[in-house]
Amino acid sequence: MSASEGALAFLGVPIVLTQTVNGPLDLDALEAAVDDLFTLHPVLAGRIVLADGRFALRLDGSLPRPRLVRGGDLDQIGAPLQPDTPLLRVVVREQDEERHTLAFAVHHAISDGTSAFALGDTLWRGYTAHVTGVAPLLPPPTIGLPRPVEEHFRARFSDAELADFLAQRAAKVRDVTPVCLPTHAATHGVPGEENGIHIRQLRLTAEQSEQLLSAARATGISINMLVHGIALRAIHSQTDTPDEVRVMTCYSTIDLRRRIKPPLPPYQLVLAASAQETVVDVGPHDHPAAIGRHVWDQLKTAVRDGTVEKCIAALPQMADDMLNLPMSASVSNLLTRTPLLQLPPGLVSGPVEGWAIPSAPFPAVFLTGNEIGSAYALCITLNLSRGWFTAEQADGLAGAVERTVHDALRP
Repeated sequence: MSASEGALAFLGVPIVLTQTVNGPLDLDALEAAVDDLFTLHPVLAGRIVLADGRFALRLDGSLPRPRLVRGGDLDQIGAPLQPDTPLLRVVVREQDEERHTLAFAVHHAISDGTSAFALGDTLWRGYTAHVTGVAPLLPPPTIGLPRPVEEHFRARFSDAELADFLAQRAAKVRDVTPVCLPTHAATHGVPGEENGIHIRQLRLTAEQSEQLLSAARATGISINMLVHGIALRAIHSQTDTPDEVRVMTCYSTIDLRRRIKPPLPPYQLVLAASAQETVVDVGPHDHPAAIGRHVWDQLKTAVRDGTVEKCIAALPQMADDMLNLPMSASVSNLLTRTPLLQLPPGLVSGPVEGWAIPSAPFPAVFLTGNEIGSAYALCITLNLSRGWFTAEQADGLAGAVERTVHDALRP
C-alpha cells in the first residue's frame, strides 16, 4: 500500500454515508444489491493485513463476503476498521414499516468521498433492478487491485525537484504555531480512553441553503470556501484566545481524479484525494467569506505551481513533517450534485450525509448537500474525537458554527 493508504490503514478510518428512505423497502433485494457490489468491485472483498511491518491489501476469494446487517447498531457503523477484517459494512434499521435508515462504511484506504457516493448510487441502481426486473446501467467491473495514485505522480518529478520542494516546504512551516481548539479530553497531550466521535450536524433548509449559496456567489468564492471560512472563524471563537488575531492551519481535501492521465472515473474505488494545508490569519471580526478567500488563494497557487502533485509524490518523506505541523481544522467538500438516486416507485430517499472518522486532535468538518425536488439542501457535519474533545466542546463548536453561518449571510 502507498504511504497515504498505509496511514489510513493504520488508523482504520472509514468513510460513512447515511440516509433515511421512506416507503416499502425489500430487504432481500437490498441484500442482493449489496452482494452485487463485490462483483463490480472485487477490492471490497479484500483485507488489509500487516505483513513484515507494512500494511498490504490482499484479495482472498475464500474469505466470506460482508453481508447486509439487518437491525444493526448504527452508532457503531463508523467504528475503526481493524486489520484483517472486512472493508465494507452495510447496516439497515427499521424505524417503522415505511421508514428505514441505511448506513454503510467503506475503508478510507481504498476509497474517497467521490467513490463512496458513487458506490451508494450503484447500490441503489442494483436494488431498483432487483425490485423492478429492469436491467440497471452499472459501471464496468474492475479487475484486481487499484493502483495507488501516488505512483501516477511520482514519475513526474526528479529526486532533485522533490528534494528542493521538501526543503522549501520545511522552511515555510517551521515557525508556524497555529491556534487550535483545546484538547480538554486529553491528559498531557495523550488522548483520553473514551473511543468514538462526537457528531454534530447543522442541517440547513432549502431557503437557508440558497441564501448561503447566494452569499458565496456574491463574494466570488465557492460554497466550499465559504464553509472553510465559517469553520475556521467558529473554531477560533472556541479557542483560548478568541479576541485575538491568530494564525490557523487547515487541511482542505482536493480531488485528484482529474489530475491523473487518463482521469479516474468517479466509480473507481481508490483513495484519490489529498489533504492540502493552508495557513491563514483569523480574527474575531473577520467575515467568513474573507477567510475563505485567503484559503482559496493559497489552494489556487498550490494547484498552479504543482505543490499539490509534489505533496503526493513526496508523501513518504513528508509524513513526519505533517505529523509535527499542528492543524486547526480539516474541511472536506462532499457535495454531490449527481441526479436523484434511481429508486423504484414508492420509495423516496432523504438527504445522503457523509463523513469520515477523525482520530486527530482537530475538528473535521464535512459539507454535504442533496437535491430535493428543484431545491438544494446543505448539511455541515462536525466530527470531534472523544479522545481529544469533550461533549461540551462539541456542543459549543456546533453553536458557534450556527452563529457564524448567520454572520456569513451579512454583507
